[in-house]
Amino acid sequence: MNRFLSILLLLITFTANAQLYDGSIMIAGGGTENYGEWSDTPYGWVVSQAENGKIAIITYDDSPSSWLPNYFESLGAEEATNFSVGSRQQADEQSLYDALITFDGVFFKGGDQYNYYDYYKDTKLQQAVEEIYERGGVLSGTSAGLAILSGVFFSAENGTVYSHEALQNPNNQYMTLEDDFLEVFPGFIFDSHFAERARFGRLAGFMGQWKLNHGEDITGIGVDDKTAFCISKEGIGRAYGTGAVRIYRAGEENNFRLNNGHLLADNLVATQLLHNDAIQMEDFTPAGLPDDISPEVGGESFTGMLLAGSERGVSSNGLLLEALLDQADSEDSVLIVSTSSSEADSYQSALSQDGFNRTEILNLSVVSGDDDAWADRVRAFKKFLFVGNEDAVLVAFMTETSLGESLIAQMQQGISAFAGDDAHLVGKTYCSNVQQTYASYDGELEFEPGLALLETTVIMPQTFTSSDFWENTMTALPYAMNLSRLRFGIWLGEGNVMKYYREGEQSYVTSMGNFPMTMLINNGTQGGFSTQSAVSSGEPRNVAGFANMRFRLMDESTSQPIGSLNAIEEPEAMNGLKIFPNPAKEVIYVQGVDEASELILSAMDGTEVLRQKISESIDVSHLPAGIYFLTVIHSDYRVSGKVIIQ
Repeated sequence: MNRFLSILLLLITFTANAQLYDGSIMIAGGGTENYGEWSDTPYGWVVSQAENGKIAIITYDDSPSSWLPNYFESLGAEEATNFSVGSRQQADEQSLYDALITFDGVFFKGGDQYNYYDYYKDTKLQQAVEEIYERGGVLSGTSAGLAILSGVFFSAENGTVYSHEALQNPNNQYMTLEDDFLEVFPGFIFDSHFAERARFGRLAGFMGQWKLNHGEDITGIGVDDKTAFCISKEGIGRAYGTGAVRIYRAGEENNFRLNNGHLLADNLVATQLLHNDAIQMEDFTPAGLPDDISPEVGGESFTGMLLAGSERGVSSNGLLLEALLDQADSEDSVLIVSTSSSEADSYQSALSQDGFNRTEILNLSVVSGDDDAWADRVRAFKKFLFVGNEDAVLVAFMTETSLGESLIAQMQQGISAFAGDDAHLVGKTYCSNVQQTYASYDGELEFEPGLALLETTVIMPQTFTSSDFWENTMTALPYAMNLSRLRFGIWLGEGNVMKYYREGEQSYVTSMGNFPMTMLINNGTQGGFSTQSAVSSGEPRNVAGFANMRFRLMDESTSQPIGSLNAIEEPEAMNGLKIFPNPAKEVIYVQGVDEASELILSAMDGTEVLRQKISESIDVSHLPAGIYFLTVIHSDYRVSGKVIIQ
């Protein structure tokens, strides 16, 4: 066992704990094990936790391969033996119990967890496994073998269930949860293949269903493929592998509830651990995650209303169009902004068929960005519809041309709707290749500056539209939040329309449509990025980690304040702050903060162009004309704003 002393030493991150659990547990999220790869450390840890070095590998396959026993023995096991148990009769044989009880480690292979439940429940096999754990042994499993090790588990009796189904109706026929099998890890539910299958909604659905139907809050743990979570007897959990281990739990005053059948939640606390990050299971205190990813911008300054619809086609955006037309003056005309003539025409035709004929199309593939006549024309509009735009073309047009600036200025006074792909451009940043298969897994996600109409936020439309991109849509959003230190991330599902609006000095977002919008909130935390690769290229997966963020499941009955531009953590520090002139040409003046404060100016793409201590005047004459983000940092507070340099 000496070869595993280094692994054991890695576990001593926290002050030594008293024993919290009878035995230890390793859960792997799926994916192929292999010599010299991600699985060596967690599978070797299993061997180190089995006092006699004997590992029983249990499956219902009638002819299991010898590969896994050989692999465990290569990692130091004294013995690793396959047990093929494919019926209740076999599982209840005394001879099987007598053989299993001589092992100190158990590993359940992947497959169908309902077979494990159906074949093994209330049998000698179950008895032997529980006794091994109770005397200090180690239980482990991958995929389906992971699922059965939690006190509450998804039995899959009626087949699998997907995130959008679990959120739409957590009591649907596929949401089969049980708590009467292995009684070794109560109060938890485990899920596998987590990022690969975008199971964050499914795990939240499991937790919500259990709370609503049984009155008990349970903690969810989701593990990515080629990733494992090892939990010692002392209650120290540690992640190993290429992806993340995600821990979801009910926060203070969380309220799971149903509205029109779909699931809502106010405060789920989320932790994402990366390779070698650890957590105390008793109070969920994490260790690792070295970077400060606290938000840079405190609130929003956009004064108009914004609507973001999840889907792209006209037929999927009836609610978006209805919301656009119903808001404010029904006599206002709509300006359709697009780089695609065919898509713009289809929306114009759809509006006309509904009896709305006051539309005009601004084709960005034809109109010049310095067209003064169009700059005058856009001032006649207060409703704008963005459809079928090429990402880079629209962002450049809106942020680098005079017509684009005129358009944004007019949007500040009206209502703007973004459909499908265009919706992800509303935020500070966006993933430009989210529809590239395996991009996140291969470490190839790319992020670009968005329109920054919402400076604190990243938006992911079409989250559950295609299984080919589920991993991308799930992982890209928290990755972007970490990269750009954003406060909010919004996943939009089928039929979702996000609505941003202001009431007085306060900004809010809410969700429209009969599907819960998922919002991830960063109130200041530590984070990091995966350094482990799942592919031969050696590129790390695009998976982010963080110590604590907050989940909300929202619909039109709830709203989330997202601040005003003047909102900071200590509001009293804002009193008297003045930034002038704005727009500025050569200098800007900042008054109302002491000279110990530091000033940062950043371009629209986040590039820092100026950093200095506060002085009587700040020289900006050398900077190109444009819109900049100004941040004043003091030891006690942070204030952000927008400055236009002419």
